[in-house]
Amino acid sequence: MTKPKSLTLKIEILLVAALAFVFILRIPSLFEPFWYGDEGIFAAVGHGLNKGHMLYLQTWDNKPPMIYLYYSAIFRIFGESMFWLRMVTAIWVTLTALVVFDIVRRILSDNRALVAIVVFGILTSLPVIEGNLALTEILMLLPTALGFWLILLKNKGLFKNFDDVFIYLIAGACFCFAFLFKQMAIFDSIAAGIIILTMQDKPIKRAVSLTIGFLTVFGVVALYFLLRGTLGDFIFAAYTYYFIYLSEGPGLPKYFIVFKVLPAAIASLFLFYKLFSGKKVTFTNVFLMWACFALMGSIFSGRPYGHYLIQIVLPLTILLVGLNFRKIKFLDVAVSAVIMVIAIFVLNKAFGLSNFQGDVLRTGYYKNFVEFAKGNKTYRQYSDSFDSNAYKLRSVSEYLITKGSSNEYVYIWGDYSWAYVLADAKESSRYVTSFHVRGLPNGDKEVIESLERNRPKFIVKTPNAIGGFEELDGFILKYRYKLINTIEGSEIFAI
Repeated sequence: MTKPKSLTLKIEILLVAALAFVFILRIPSLFEPFWYGDEGIFAAVGHGLNKGHMLYLQTWDNKPPMIYLYYSAIFRIFGESMFWLRMVTAIWVTLTALVVFDIVRRILSDNRALVAIVVFGILTSLPVIEGNLALTEILMLLPTALGFWLILLKNKGLFKNFDDVFIYLIAGACFCFAFLFKQMAIFDSIAAGIIILTMQDKPIKRAVSLTIGFLTVFGVVALYFLLRGTLGDFIFAAYTYYFIYLSEGPGLPKYFIVFKVLPAAIASLFLFYKLFSGKKVTFTNVFLMWACFALMGSIFSGRPYGHYLIQIVLPLTILLVGLNFRKIKFLDVAVSAVIMVIAIFVLNKAFGLSNFQGDVLRTGYYKNFVEFAKGNKTYRQYSDSFDSNAYKLRSVSEYLITKGSSNEYVYIWGDYSWAYVLADAKESSRYVTSFHVRGLPNGDKEVIESLERNRPKFIVKTPNAIGGFEELDGFILKYRYKLINTIEGSEIFAI
């Protein structure tokens, strides 16, 4: 593949229009209420970091550190607002689309690259797979795309003035940053390694450099936590806990494990077969293999969360826009068909494809925003259209502020993690949602011990908590907390 010509004025105009299209699709997300549970947890932890809490030791969640640093940085720079959280995310996704464009134009053509931006924008921005939210899956796409951009284009002679080792060290670092957003990014890294081994010169040197780059970044992060005395907390929360998470999955049949791995295994073996038999490794072969590994990452937990599917978007976009049916060999078609059948089976098993029937594009989401923007819907009506708890947690937060919650210890039993942020409170316990307490060994006991150390000024019991909490009731009685208000079903106690 030859080096592409400079962009023409027409292509430059269309490129700007395509990138603007990606951004415009995300405009309604800027004005959503504080409602989504995972965002609330990330926000509470990021808020805790800005209050001086130590990650994993004093404020906790079961993800690697980058997502919390992302939230923390946005809150420090722009303030704790949904608008700026989603605005930065919209810019992040637009930059990812630009990287996708450059990959496709250098491998295929400018026209297909423009199509790739549109496809990528639709798949990542429409709420059907929750790409409009500021979650780990959407954020890990940029470092992942940059990693593949480096290894694919270095092989095409783009970085002639840079040593192989340097470029692949940087690529490995990019993949590690994706891994530090979400654990399942490791599957994209494996796919990158297979690409290096099957279609590039100097495969061993480049694969080793990629691995060293990955491990160097991870080692620096691990050293940071080691020096703070929290390495064990980091490893448990970000990685070991995932096995607990898997054990609490939806209970898919044991044979499903085989089908998780099968598409990636078939695609990889087919690549190596072509390599060692002297057959040409094609564009379709490579990106199908990458898509299969991304698929494995998205279905690994077996949980039917739409945003898990975002991991597939990068390779799927490039694969779709690059298909040339006239040049596909029969054997390629046969292998691809087998993989597709298996992929449809595992997706249906894990997600239930019926869940995506009806208004697939979620046009109601945009209609809802327009109605709100025109003043035809109240803020409560708009909030309730996302989650009935959105308005409730905001009301509780506003009440806490009036009672002096700012910079005071607060404990919330339930899933109102956003309230810690909106009430400007400090977390009395490192667990910001009842899900964490119930999902960890001795979680109840640890919470009470934390409350003893960090005596909360307010305790809030929300209606969406996971069951009762007898030990908390005992704590309230022990220290004579008084019920000062009940707001939207939430009981607020003060000492």
